[in-house]
Amino acid sequence: MTTSTELKNDRKLIDNCIAGDALAWEEIYQLYHDRLVMTIRQLTFGTSVGSELVDEIAARVWFSLVDNQCRLLDRFDPERGCRLIAFLTGIAKFETLNFFRSERRRRRREEIVSTSVDRQHQSQWQQYFEIDDFKNVLTPGELSYLSYELESEQQKSDDETGEPQFSDTSRWQFRSRIQKKLRVYSSTET
Repeated sequence: MTTSTELKNDRKLIDNCIAGDALAWEEIYQLYHDRLVMTIRQLTFGTSVGSELVDEIAARVWFSLVDNQCRLLDRFDPERGCRLIAFLTGIAKFETLNFFRSERRRRRREEIVSTSVDRQHQSQWQQYFEIDDFKNVLTPGELSYLSYELESEQQKSDDETGEPQFSDTSRWQFRSRIQKKLRVYSSTET
């Protein structure tokens, strides 16, 4: 049970932090950082979040407290009957959700760009794939990859194993090598 003395002590500590007392900041950090990190680990349990990302989210929480002249920290109200750790947990939840939202948006943007770039290369590669001289420049692996890329999406998804024929890394490597050879070939062609 939280006592009014504990709540008043939390508020006094916050007031000292807002006033610029470095020792008060040190005390808040010592009192609550480990519990904050543990809370973030619990919030991200079952995801592929590593310890460095947990530390990043914790840093975002601490930064949000000092940002805008400690405006968010000043919003802590002991009259609501909750301790400072509960307040920090709420901020941690917000920062964690915000992180996952921004990651989803970033992945979506990368997929869109990757798909449009693949389509652009596919049409560019198609015209050169029909030229025997260019095919002679490619290795058997590059030819196999290029044939794979030029297949329709339906044929790719009907693969017997259901697993991708090329990993993301090998796709990138093949694409990069073919693009270099294509640039050399098209510059010598003109």
